[in-house]
Amino acid sequence: MSERRRRIFSAPGKLVVAGEYGVVEGKPAVVVAVDRRARIFVEAAQTWSFAAGPGATPVAISEASSFVRACFERVEAVCGLPGPCAVTADTRAFAGAGGKYGLGSSAAVSVALVTALLALCGRRERDLVFQVALAAHQQAQGGGSGIDVAASVVGGALLYAPPARLELVPIPPGGELVVAWSGASASTQDLVSAVASFWRDRPDRRVAFLSQSEGCAEAVASGLRAGRWEEVAAALRSNQLLLVELGAEAEAGIDTPGLRRLVEAAARVHGAAKISGAGGGDCALSLAPVEVARRIRQEWSAQGLAVLDLAIDPRGAAEELGAEPDLAPATSTRGDRMYLTD
Repeated sequence: MSERRRRIFSAPGKLVVAGEYGVVEGKPAVVVAVDRRARIFVEAAQTWSFAAGPGATPVAISEASSFVRACFERVEAVCGLPGPCAVTADTRAFAGAGGKYGLGSSAAVSVALVTALLALCGRRERDLVFQVALAAHQQAQGGGSGIDVAASVVGGALLYAPPARLELVPIPPGGELVVAWSGASASTQDLVSAVASFWRDRPDRRVAFLSQSEGCAEAVASGLRAGRWEEVAAALRSNQLLLVELGAEAEAGIDTPGLRRLVEAAARVHGAAKISGAGGGDCALSLAPVEVARRIRQEWSAQGLAVLDLAIDPRGAAEELGAEPDLAPATSTRGDRMYLTD
C-alpha cells in the first residue's frame, strides 16, 4: 500500500449488442462497455475487511459474497496478498428505484476488485486482470462466457468470442448508443438454463440458431467498421427476430411486453432496437446515427418509457485519476485484434 490513505479503482458495466445466447456456446458477440462504473475504495487497515456499499457494515473476507471471496482467492494464488486493507464497493450506478438495469454489476465489481488487488501487488497487465477476473467470476457463478468481464476490463466496443479472443470494434463518427429500461429486472442464469434445456431436446434448432446468431454479430461488427449504418440496423432487426423466435420455441420468456414496447416504439420512427442480453426484462438498445438515436430517444420519452443516460465508455478497468497509471496494455496484440493470453 502506498503512502496515499485511499486509492480508488473502477470498471465499467456492459450491454450486449448482438450475439447473446450464441456467445454462451462459444460464438462471437458484440458488446459495449457503458459509463456506469463499479468502484472499489481501498484503505490501509489492521485487518482485511469488505463492505458491500458505502455505509455498509464491513465483514471479514470469509463472510463476503462468493464473488468477493473468489477474487481474493484467485489473486492470492497468483501473487499473494499485500498488507491488509479495508475494501468498500460501490455499485449504486447499476440500479434505479425499480431494480437493477442488467448492466453486469457483478462482473464490473469483480474486475474492479481484481484490478485493485493486483495493482497493490504491483501487477497491472491487462491480460492478467482478465484471466484472474474471469476465473473468479466463473468460479462464483458456476460458469459464463466471460463477455461481461471482457467489456469491463477493456472498455469500448468489442467483438468477443470465448474463451479469450476479442477484437476492438470502432464506432463510426456520429454514432450513438441509446438505451431504455423495460421496467423489470431479469435473471440471466434462469433464461440461459431454460434455453439450454430446450436445445438438449432440439439440437437441430441449436445448430441453426448459433449459425444465425454468429451471422448477426459479425454483420453488426462489419457494419460498424465500415460505417454502414443500414447494415447495422438490418443485423439488429434480424437478431431481435431471432431472439423472439427462440423465446417462443423454448418457452423461455425472452421477449416481454416491456421490451416489445421499446422495440416497437423505435420501429415507429424508423429505428432498429433490440433486446440486450438474455431478455426477460432489463434493457433494449440501439446503435445508430445521432439523428436516428435522437428520434428513438424522443419516442421512448414521449411514451413515458425509462430512457437511461448511458454512453459507450472507452475506458476499461482503471485506477481513478490522480492515482498511479492505468493498466498496462495486453501483452499480445496484432493490429486491432487483442488476444488475451491463457
